[in-house]
Amino acid sequence: MKKILLISGSNRNGNTNYLLNQIKRAIDKTELILLGEYNIKYCKGCLACHKIDK
Repeated sequence: MKKILLISGSNRNGNTNYLLNQIKRAIDKTELILLGEYNIKYCKGCLACHKIDK
């Protein structure tokens, strides 16, 4: 069975998060990621990501 990934981009604990939590409780094998809990910075345009060896 496949796993379902739920992603919330809202930084508030409002209706979107409520709905996603309800879906998570109702369906097995789901994972909920709340982007508001992460410290995500804006791109500075320094191009350091292009210099990383892959």
